[in-house]
Amino acid sequence: MGQLTEWWRRRGWQGPWLLLLSWAPLSRAMCPNRCSMHGDCNQYNQCVCWSGWSGADCSERQCPLGTAWSDDASATDVAHANAECSNRGACDRSSGRCSCMPGFTGAACDRMSCSRDDHCNGHGTCYSLQSYAEHFRSPVTSEAFYYNNVWDANGIHRCVCDEGYTGFNCALRECPVGDDPLTTGQVNEVQLVVCHGIGGAFALVYKDERSGSIAADASAADVRSALLKITSIRDVKVTFLSDPTKGACARTLVDEQVIAVEFTQNFGALRPMWGISTALTPPLGGSVTDPAVTVIADGSSIVDFYGNGPFYSIKGTKEGAECSNRGLCDRESGVCSCFDTNDDIFAGSDGYGGPGLRADCGHAVTAIGGCPGEIACSGHGACDAVTFSCNCQEGWTAGDCSQRACAYGWSWFAYPTADDVAHDTWAECSDAGICDRERGLCRCGDLFTGGACEYMVCPADKQGQQCSGHGQCLSMAQLALDATADGVATAISYGASANDARTWDARSVFGCACDDGYAGHDCALRRCPRGDDAMSYAQAPEVQLLRCAAAGGALRLTFRSATTATIRFDANAAALEAALEALPTILGDVAVTYSAGAAAPLCAASAAANTVLVTFLTAHGDVPALSADTSALQGTDGAPNSGVVTFKTDGASFAAAPAPVSVRGTQEEIECSGRGLCDRHKGVCACFPGWFSSDGRQGVGDRGDCGYRVPESALHGGVRGGSGVLAESEIGGMLHALDYARHNGVQHYKDMSVIGPDQSFKDL
Repeated sequence: MGQLTEWWRRRGWQGPWLLLLSWAPLSRAMCPNRCSMHGDCNQYNQCVCWSGWSGADCSERQCPLGTAWSDDASATDVAHANAECSNRGACDRSSGRCSCMPGFTGAACDRMSCSRDDHCNGHGTCYSLQSYAEHFRSPVTSEAFYYNNVWDANGIHRCVCDEGYTGFNCALRECPVGDDPLTTGQVNEVQLVVCHGIGGAFALVYKDERSGSIAADASAADVRSALLKITSIRDVKVTFLSDPTKGACARTLVDEQVIAVEFTQNFGALRPMWGISTALTPPLGGSVTDPAVTVIADGSSIVDFYGNGPFYSIKGTKEGAECSNRGLCDRESGVCSCFDTNDDIFAGSDGYGGPGLRADCGHAVTAIGGCPGEIACSGHGACDAVTFSCNCQEGWTAGDCSQRACAYGWSWFAYPTADDVAHDTWAECSDAGICDRERGLCRCGDLFTGGACEYMVCPADKQGQQCSGHGQCLSMAQLALDATADGVATAISYGASANDARTWDARSVFGCACDDGYAGHDCALRRCPRGDDAMSYAQAPEVQLLRCAAAGGALRLTFRSATTATIRFDANAAALEAALEALPTILGDVAVTYSAGAAAPLCAASAAANTVLVTFLTAHGDVPALSADTSALQGTDGAPNSGVVTFKTDGASFAAAPAPVSVRGTQEEIECSGRGLCDRHKGVCACFPGWFSSDGRQGVGDRGDCGYRVPESALHGGVRGGSGVLAESEIGGMLHALDYARHNGVQHYKDMSVIGPDQSFKDL
């Protein structure tokens, strides 16, 4: 009593009761802050928070969960679990709202922004990969695929541009395309259409745009007129091949009408059309399940019911090149600047080399005597002496090889090539940036980096430091390799097979691996000390057993990836305990007991001669098993690595009762011991009234974990009274705590005492 009274008197304070009275309302049967009216109090005086609330007193809001953009794989090739703010935003605990990293949006930061305003510069529509697959078809084959079951199906978004616009954000204009007038021996695209129906109508779709309605008895002219309602079709020639006197659709399944559609003003290898037959009346002898409209393309053929044919579709072989490869495109205006060097002049064409209004540079105004460029092919390509066309060197592009090409990577956003298969299409700047044609460098969108914009950036702070300077920016594959489970390295990999569509992101999506003591999607938050809740009961510390059979040498023990110094085979219990407690991962104290006696040797010729019990006193919960390096341990034959160390954990034993039994730890290892709130900006626990930093064993200590409960005798009636007198160690611990508060300007959260990880009582 005298020690505490003198301490108060020397500091000029009235007495301890003034501070302790602030704790007087505490009761053994009360949860902290009455769970802030957002939870229920259980038998351990712990708050069980209602949905949407968290924190030891249920005062903190939870934020929405979303599929994590990056995380540690939980099993081989299994990642992207649900995470708060999708690991791309910070949770505001007062409002329960995510503050998303720039470039991400949604309540849980679970989707990309298409552009800074999500409006695609007014020239496109923002789609997820899933919705893109649902609303469109393959731009190559016109096949329909879904993309529903891959982690990024509703996360990655991009602009799908209106006709005439291009670029990942639809900021660029497309220029007219045409056939190179100096190349010969090429053909137009021809596709065949077969229809069955006795009435109603059908439609054809090209480039995801639907034609006008085509009646079952429509003529060739009617079909052409309907197709020309598709804005991207400039002109077609329609021919009924089987019987020109009949309508577009055959009336029975044993009848046939083959319709040829030649694209006379759209050049190159075109994507197939596809049919919509829902408004057709089924043919005689048929049903609505029969394929009423079929399109045949890409060189395939058909023989009609009468034996006519075979009729062949034709894959277009004309260029269909921007500015017909005879001019350069101005991306701002969408206008071709036709070549006119060396008096070789080109202008707009009719599509067949003559003058016209296509503005595609497809008409040679003068006799052409060489390849384009002040120097042929601008000095960056080989000139074809017959067609006067340039074959550009690697890294150069355009009809005159005057522009730089940019690097290619796997597209971030392209139509699936099969169900749930995407990101396997090669694209300039990975479809996530714009190529600077003067320098040959990709100008990547906000979320992407790399020479081809092939990497997703890591979160950064306002100064641009990746992971706020407190972590490493690693790919999903690297995150898996570096992952640990309770401090133990795992054998998990992610994306080891380059051909697995589920793990396409293994080397392209990056995230932060935070340094020890830091947390958050950007490693900007501090972790707080963790500990055992002294109010819970019927719990036990972890006890692990080991036996060693050896006659010489030494061993080393590993716990949570930290390894001891060399331990002699004949080390006594105190030496083994000291070696283990020197490990930073032990977090304090262990108790080592030898069944053969404290002075006995660790190892013996017979392993059964000594069973070692290791009790984890300050590392709480179900901790990982110890492991041994026996490379220097000698058996009875004296050979290295012939000694044997065996372990028993989680209730196992070396022999039947009454032999020692291992114990799975059941104590908590929770933030601020569940008796305070974490200040995540400082890594400091704000302890609830009546709780202080512990030693990990429910006594006063310097862990900063709020795991020490101030005795009732101090809370009610000052130092004396109630249940008796405080122990000397308890008085000393309180003096340390109060000294710290007085000299360090302790902050307060309501009535809480603040203790931080660097605020060690032993230093006071």
